[in-house]
Amino acid sequence: MGVWDEGQACRVVIGLRASAPVEASVDAAATLAAVFQTELIGVFAKEEGIVDFAGLPFAQAVSFGAGQIRQLSRDVMVQALARSEMACRRAVSVRAERARVKWSFTLESGDVQGSLETILASGDILVLSGEGQGLGARGLLEAIRAAPHGARGVVVAAREAWRGVDAGERLSGRSRKPVQAPVIVIARDGPEADEACRLAARISAFTGEPMALLAIAASDQEAARIVERGRNAAGDRATPSVYRFQPGHAQWIAATLSALGPSFVVADLQGEPFDDDRSALCLLRAARAPVVLLR
Repeated sequence: MGVWDEGQACRVVIGLRASAPVEASVDAAATLAAVFQTELIGVFAKEEGIVDFAGLPFAQAVSFGAGQIRQLSRDVMVQALARSEMACRRAVSVRAERARVKWSFTLESGDVQGSLETILASGDILVLSGEGQGLGARGLLEAIRAAPHGARGVVVAAREAWRGVDAGERLSGRSRKPVQAPVIVIARDGPEADEACRLAARISAFTGEPMALLAIAASDQEAARIVERGRNAAGDRATPSVYRFQPGHAQWIAATLSALGPSFVVADLQGEPFDDDRSALCLLRAARAPVVLLR
């Protein structure tokens, strides 16, 4: 039985912090929790370094849009963190209840990385925001690759996700009509393709969205094996459309992602094309949807 088969235990853990938007990442986390019928755990990291910085005499903040500069203080920053925590807790509770899954919310002191290390159990799915660190920023890749080892997969969520289906329908599981927002698998030949296709098929069956397989193959024989793996892993849950790419052409895969407008992307973190930092950043920008990177 594979990791993503029915009956396999896991939790969906989402790392939250004051400096990152939460809507897209919480939506992605709630959808995955509904797919697996498992618990959604929100972990808010109270970054004490921000409070310490605000206490410095030269600390100032600039309001977006208004361009106004205001003086910071420790009290102001503590209050701001409290508001962010409440907003994150509310977002997790609302989306979890809509998805009809159990949820919990934990407040941790310190950075996100250290906080998640204490929460994650082996096999959990970790969800991170792709916005707070900026899609295209090296810091995003560092956070993905440095994710605690307990995480079976790391999900990077971006703001433009969920445009294919109303979010309320998606999270309640009422959306069953296929739309032009496929669940995409990027795979090379190997057991990793089985894992990725199995997970994508479960997401596709839950959302009612079609499934597409982007096969990276140097030969016709290799491509045929990937397609067979994908169809066997998906079973009767989904019949994927197939697109073939030669190795070393991540830019073509990125162009296909942009054209197809996926709702989810599933791939191997250690395999092509996400094993290369430059290619990974290009693909994350092109996806504009939650990207599930398996480990």
